[in-house]
Amino acid sequence: MNPIPKTLESSLDLLNQSSRFQILRDEECSAELLQRLQSSKKILVVTQPDAYQFSGADTFLKPALLPERTQWFTKFSPNPKWEEIQSAAEQLANNPVDCILAVGGGSVLDTAKCLKGLSTHLPQAEACIRGESQISGAGPQLLAMPTTSGTGSEATHFAVIYLNGKKYSLAHPSLLPDLAVIDSKLTSKMPPALTACSGLDALCQGIESWWAVDSNAESREYSKIAIELAWLYLEKATHKPDPESRLAMSCASHAAGRAINLTKTTAPHALSYTLTSKWGIPHGHAVALFLPEVWRYNHLSEKNEISTSLTLEAHQEKMNDLLQLIGQSDIDSAIQLFRDKVEATGLSSRLSNALHLTQKDIQLLAGSVNAERLANNPRRISQKALEEIVRNS
Repeated sequence: MNPIPKTLESSLDLLNQSSRFQILRDEECSAELLQRLQSSKKILVVTQPDAYQFSGADTFLKPALLPERTQWFTKFSPNPKWEEIQSAAEQLANNPVDCILAVGGGSVLDTAKCLKGLSTHLPQAEACIRGESQISGAGPQLLAMPTTSGTGSEATHFAVIYLNGKKYSLAHPSLLPDLAVIDSKLTSKMPPALTACSGLDALCQGIESWWAVDSNAESREYSKIAIELAWLYLEKATHKPDPESRLAMSCASHAAGRAINLTKTTAPHALSYTLTSKWGIPHGHAVALFLPEVWRYNHLSEKNEISTSLTLEAHQEKMNDLLQLIGQSDIDSAIQLFRDKVEATGLSSRLSNALHLTQKDIQLLAGSVNAERLANNPRRISQKALEEIVRNS
């Protein structure tokens, strides 16, 4: 790899300051990860076989995963369902391991987190998922190696899980991986569509975290990295990927994960889940379809509509700083530029180009939002306003 630009270099330096996370450069390997695996008596690997081999992770990890002390869990859906992973959690409870290794995209990492958190609380597992009971931590150490660049799940303490068809978010500090190794070489064979959708997820997470109710100086430092790198490199990583653009998008994804670990996401994510579950629009694309109109809505806030934990002045300052971050001075130009970025990846920036929604569909989308994510939005949103956002998207 040629010398990397200063923006990327400084981002790497900042993100690598935590001993919990390692973002590898060109020809590096993680001695610590291999050492932890080699010193473990029993290991559970959570992965999906095709992605595990396709990414090249199998070659890197094979020497440390001896058959006599390694178990595998590979049969689960892209979005973790308790009904699918319950048997694995029960097996883990009866035959504990001292290490869980997650290798894959966001769903793989979420599955591993759920197994870690719920296997020690089986009698109360469903209550924990519904938020009626709390997990208390402990469990085996969790190691993570993402093979996509978008979700940033390796840097968060929560995980998505479905119970009886309903989406929940499991959260606890112990779900944050004990060690996450981000090796952009594992993303080198990602196809363009996956690169675009996952990269848009990282970009949207960075933007949403910037304006979230709990946004602070630390979270915005991570948001800034995610936004700047995704803004600069997403199109290249999608259509003409090279080691530099793959490394940049891995950094953007991880930084976005670090940001939302502090703030969580907001209204675009809240709206996106039904668009994905009912109409099959990939998650990152679904979020990007809603973000422009939510951005406009949040930018034009009135004092009586702001979350009670914010002041209008502080919110407006953040929104104006966000415009400056992408080199724009007004909201209309910023939104058009964002839509141009989406189109440049080969995806539609308008919901109407992807689906023909009826008024009933619009009401369904607006009425099925994730309430927790919606509460993180800086401007309160009524049902009528949600419908207008969907309609304008």
